Amino acid sequence: MPKPSKNSSKASPYKDAFFDLGSVEKKPTKNGNVKTRQKDSEELRLEEAIFGKTDDFESHLGNMEDVADEKMDEAPELGHESQVGENDLEKIEDADLFMFDTGENLSQKEKHGKETKMEVEPEEQEVNEPPAAVWEDSDDERITVSLHDNTRLRKLRRYEGEAELNGVQYTQRLRQQFERIYAVPQWAKPNEKLADEDEEGSLSEDNVLPTSLRQIFNSSVSYVNKNSRVLLPGTIDIKRLKDANFQAPSHSGIRCISFHPFFPLLLTCGFDRTIRIYQLDGKVNPFVTSLHLRSSALQTALFHPDGKHVVAGGRRKYMYIWDLESTQVEKVSRMYGQEDLQPSMERFHMDTTGKYVALEGKNGYINLLNSITGQFVTSFKIEGTISDVTFTSDGKEMLVLSYGAEIWHFNLENRSVSKRWHIQDGVATTRFCLDGNDKYLAIGSKSGIVSVYDLKSPSDDDGFKQITSLENVTFSVNSIAFSKDSQVLAVSSRGKKDTLRLFHVPSFSAFRNWPTSSTPLGRVSSLGFGRGGELCVGNEAGRVGLWKLAHYD
Repeated sequence: MPKPSKNSSKASPYKDAFFDLGSVEKKPTKNGNVKTRQKDSEELRLEEAIFGKTDDFESHLGNMEDVADEKMDEAPELGHESQVGENDLEKIEDADLFMFDTGENLSQKEKHGKETKMEVEPEEQEVNEPPAAVWEDSDDERITVSLHDNTRLRKLRRYEGEAELNGVQYTQRLRQQFERIYAVPQWAKPNEKLADEDEEGSLSEDNVLPTSLRQIFNSSVSYVNKNSRVLLPGTIDIKRLKDANFQAPSHSGIRCISFHPFFPLLLTCGFDRTIRIYQLDGKVNPFVTSLHLRSSALQTALFHPDGKHVVAGGRRKYMYIWDLESTQVEKVSRMYGQEDLQPSMERFHMDTTGKYVALEGKNGYINLLNSITGQFVTSFKIEGTISDVTFTSDGKEMLVLSYGAEIWHFNLENRSVSKRWHIQDGVATTRFCLDGNDKYLAIGSKSGIVSVYDLKSPSDDDGFKQITSLENVTFSVNSIAFSKDSQVLAVSSRGKKDTLRLFHVPSFSAFRNWPTSSTPLGRVSSLGFGRGGELCVGNEAGRVGLWKLAHYD
């Protein structure tokens, strides 16, 4: 094996990081002097063509180890103002001549972003553009939706002959229909910036037009005067909401409904022996509470005018008073001296002041009880069979309707009969209702005819002036009610399905646009109006439909 040479055993001062050109070009002599070999012109020309100019290359070899340890990002940047010539490149180290291309320089990108932001922000502050839609489908313009094939889409028509819509129009109509039922909350509305009114001599539209006119011109919705409290005849703006008892439906027909005097609460009862209370919000109508009375099939249940009690009774000789605050139930089981005249407490009526409860007895007797304690107060008697009982708004008089078309007025303060009169051409009267102003008295009969009288205009025959007779219902009238502002009269019958009519007051003309043939009414067993314009309709199937009169929004 050949021995290694002495020169190879010596460690390189550069740790073999680079090839030592000095060992090739320079050879030491015996005296220790370095003998430099002169290169001819041809060799120098070839080296310059291959390696470039290498005048300072050897002088920088000793610093290559230090250059390799430096970070690439610490290399000095060349400014745009300084111009580097060919001679200056010789003075730059080799490591500074190379870089890794990682895309756009971060500092330049941030600088460019700041400049763009400074240019865009003033425009965004001046122009408050609405946000763009998250999803846009170009195929919507090519889709065609028929309004005649689906009966539920007919409400989207603008006129009667409109038959088709494209996808964009269909989406807009659905959005408008949704916003009519569920209004946009206040927190979701953008802040409207009003124009500067301090500028004098400006003739812009914002300064010339009033705010109300400017809103009308900018809106495509039909103009409605919501400040007017007068309801016009002809058509009524009504919208259907979720059923009032959707959360907890009844297991029998609805026999009676009652509205709370202060809060949006609805009470229902029926033959399933359960009283249920719901909160009317128009969206969910949450179920609040219930009371089950297993010994009595309920026929009547009413809120007390104080809002703290519920009085309920069925076809039994007793009734119940439910205290809503303490949740205690008191049973009223006896009326001393009147047991024979009161075989059941299924039909009773509440005084508007909350002082009395009037029970319909047999043989024409009406028994008055204290509405809180259930104690017997007094009794009245009429000739014939009692059909219905109501009270005036001040609670001073009680009106009793007989099946023989007679009306009796009882003064509760003097406890005497103040007036008695006969209904003109009236036969077999079943129900009657007095409006909140004690002016109009609507009387329904078994034939379906409703007679309306003006109690403010006495007639010559000791009665009152008859205004009109409504013949829109052809079956026995079972429910009749005025709205709280006395502008709408509702009449219904359970003799035939979907028998309900709404009348305008004081013209007493039927609204022609509602109900329609597709309105889900069923056999109406009870109805009532709330203070906020709600219309609740209970039927024999146990459902309580809820509608809202938009006039009261």
